[in-house]
Amino acid sequence: MDSPFQILSEAFQADYNVNFCVQSLDGSILMTLSDDTGIALRHLIDAEQWRNPDRLPDCIAAVKGELASGR
Repeated sequence: MDSPFQILSEAFQADYNVNFCVQSLDGSILMTLSDDTGIALRHLIDAEQWRNPDRLPDCIAAVKGELASGR
């Protein structure tokens, strides 16, 4: 079984460098996507979301939506 970090990284690594940082004691992580021009997006992922494999596709879709909207 792939780790949630591997799944998230693979979803974006074709276009971005993907980094994770523990954001708080509750287990939330901050995912940062960057490219040659700098940081493209920072997205906070709560612990419940990244720890549940069934919720990862929704997280990936949300991030792709944010990228498409230019947030």
